Amino acid sequence: MSRSFPSAMQVALLYDSTDAIDVDALLAAFLKSELNTSGYGYNVVEADGRTYFRCFGGRDSRVIILVEWVNRPTARANFDGALSSGFNQISVPDAAALIDRHRGLLLINVDRGAVPLGEVQTLMAQMGMSQAAPSLPQYQERLRVMGLLAAMATDISKPTCRTGPTPTFWRGRNRSGI
Repeated sequence: MSRSFPSAMQVALLYDSTDAIDVDALLAAFLKSELNTSGYGYNVVEADGRTYFRCFGGRDSRVIILVEWVNRPTARANFDGALSSGFNQISVPDAAALIDRHRGLLLINVDRGAVPLGEVQTLMAQMGMSQAAPSLPQYQERLRVMGLLAAMATDISKPTCRTGPTPTFWRGRNRSGI
């Protein structure tokens, strides 16, 4: 029996304020931590130093990361997946109220490969090829990276609520297209 693990995952940290967190400090702390503890290097593809960064690398260059600060509230419908998660209902029973009062959010997207999976699937379909599903170790590595970034962001700033990890529950538009 084969198992399927999601490729794209996302966590949102919600804030009562629209004041941006120090995304540059988060990037620096993450890059240093990964290099010092696991020996994995990441290439920063783009970063504006204020609101987002995108990098890829890690074990066998299999992880792409996009962290983006959104300085406005988003529709509650974007969190339907997170609100329906049994894990979130138990761990954050007041999540709906926290979502309703948020004024800004930090999105942490973790995917596999050097480009987002949607782009890879489109290109491979055009060539008549398919891509193997992510393995359990690949999935676990992406969860580890997402958890590390969320923990570091929480240390740098104080979010109102952390929702996730729920694979791709975000339904809004962001840079990653996830």
